[in-house]
Amino acid sequence: AEGFAQLLFHLSFLAMCAMLATRAYDHGYWAVLLAAEIPLGIGESFLFNGFHEMVHNTAFETRFLNTCFAHLLGFECFRGAKWFWCFHWTHHRFTNDPSKDPELSGESVDLDDPTKSLSGYLQFISGYPFGFERVVRMARTVCYNEVDPWVVDKPETTQRVVRMEAACYLFGYSCVFLVSLLRPSIGIKVVLLWILPHCIGAGHLRLYQFAEPRACK
Repeated sequence: AEGFAQLLFHLSFLAMCAMLATRAYDHGYWAVLLAAEIPLGIGESFLFNGFHEMVHNTAFETRFLNTCFAHLLGFECFRGAKWFWCFHWTHHRFTNDPSKDPELSGESVDLDDPTKSLSGYLQFISGYPFGFERVVRMARTVCYNEVDPWVVDKPETTQRVVRMEAACYLFGYSCVFLVSLLRPSIGIKVVLLWILPHCIGAGHLRLYQFAEPRACK
């Protein structure tokens, strides 16, 4: 019950911000739109916290509910739930090992050490590339059967789930993209209420994650 109460409260806050953003856009109140998009983005970034707990199976009492909501929030924040389970499990197993901890090694900007330079720090807190690079990873998993190092060492059944998950997410994203092209009015809402807040929130989430130990000696 506590998990549902917190999720309902959070979604209610996002709904209020979304309603304000929609009304501001419809009436051309651009300052109000900006004022609504910022808290909407920050609020959406905190969905990752719930997603994280669901992957740990601690948000709800049953594994089924945790898995279902983890996929819903994972789709929203461009992170496959099982893929992230593999990533996060490896992180917990090899925390702060620069060669094995996936939060300290890899190709994405958010895996780099942002303390090395001012430009690196500014790029880090900008949120770029906003998690969209994970969609490219999903495509490579589906098209070329590629899996990340933190997935390839897991059982074959887990790897199959990650591949199936990537295919389902990509299908969902493709459907949203296609509908957005065919119905521009829906496309605008997708940008205003999902993509733009996600990009705004990505920088906030990076600042939040900056509390994680980095470059410790």
